Amino acid sequence: MRYAQTTFADVFEKWSAEHFPKISQSNIHGYNASYKLCEPLYNMKFVDLRKSHLQNIVGHKGKSVTETVYTHLDLEIKLEAINKI
Repeated sequence: MRYAQTTFADVFEKWSAEHFPKISQSNIHGYNASYKLCEPLYNMKFVDLRKSHLQNIVGHKGKSVTETVYTHLDLEIKLEAINKI
């Protein structure tokens, strides 16, 4: 898959495949719950994703999502996942 074509969903799928085997079921549940709230971003090309898109999700879903989305899908993790696609 090419970087310019990579979607938010692609990044999460790749990242979770690598990280879920290393973490607890409770953490996996938290990641998946946060990811589910980001459904409007699933098909968005990752190169087009901006902080404002995540803030919009957070604004509609509440503060608990803020910590999860920003902590678990921060730029470093996303770029690492993209580079491995």
